[in-house]
Amino acid sequence: MPFMRSLGPGFIAQEDNASSHRSKWVKQYWEKSGIELMKWPPNSPDLSAIEPPWRHLKWKQGASGPITSKRKMTKVWKKNWKEMDMKLLQRFVYRIQGNTYTMGDSMLGGNDYKEGTSPPPLTLQEREKLADEIEDFL
Repeated sequence: MPFMRSLGPGFIAQEDNASSHRSKWVKQYWEKSGIELMKWPPNSPDLSAIEPPWRHLKWKQGASGPITSKRKMTKVWKKNWKEMDMKLLQRFVYRIQGNTYTMGDSMLGGNDYKEGTSPPPLTLQEREKLADEIEDFL
């Protein structure tokens, strides 16, 4: 909370609608904090900018071997974050707009939205780099 308060007036916090974030205690905590909480649809990782980099960092962590201490975890995550390709981060954010439109167009009162819209295409070099990363992981 101190960090969020330091961001100044107009800051809006976001949590996904995981069951742990919807408990009555968490709701009371947010109400008492005085910080506005963004309304967010349940089960919507395709609308979040943090889910893909989070998944990518966890995936990269696995390539570093077992994490046996907080110190090692911090070192690995900082290294992997610094090495993350800016174009990859841009793709993670860019896909949200398309996912929002896709979800809105497909829902129209129904419940038939399928997660996982297609992001912008990769160049041949970017596809090869991604294939190499996947191969290294496997």
